[in-house]
Amino acid sequence: MSFQKNNLHIAYLKTEFSIEAKDGTLWVSPLRETQGLKEFLSRNGIMNWAIITPENPRSEVLSPEENQKRIAEFIKTGLHDEKTGERKWDSLDSISRPAPEYAADPERGFFIMNIFPWEAVRLGHQFGQNAIVIGKGADQISIVWCDHESQVAWDGGAGASTNPPTPHRTS
Repeated sequence: MSFQKNNLHIAYLKTEFSIEAKDGTLWVSPLRETQGLKEFLSRNGIMNWAIITPENPRSEVLSPEENQKRIAEFIKTGLHDEKTGERKWDSLDSISRPAPEYAADPERGFFIMNIFPWEAVRLGHQFGQNAIVIGKGADQISIVWCDHESQVAWDGGAGASTNPPTPHRTS
């Protein structure tokens, strides 16, 4: 892992995410156990999940107006089928809150429920993200890179898909 990628990985690990659920705010962190997450996932029948933000692609800070356009596009084409307009996945709003030492602004994103890991990586890649957060239940929370070199290795359990991931190549 390159020095820059390693530094980003550490920053992403230290980021906390607030998720706005009907019954209150959940806080998710890749580094520590999340209070209430296990109960929330069980209550809502959620096996796999991801947190993805379409804002500030490749860590390039965009204007609030540009980020708002990206949010609208994510809702339109990321969470909904482009042809039918039907919702592909249920989601909740989330906000990433980087650790203070990184002096980065919070970013709006989405907690996407019951999305296969490879679909989440593809969606993160489509919206230019360096990495996303993927979870399987409340105990397996990971930062996963969205570049073409990354591979998602899931255990093939209940959340596995018969559709293999398509490698993403940049020319």
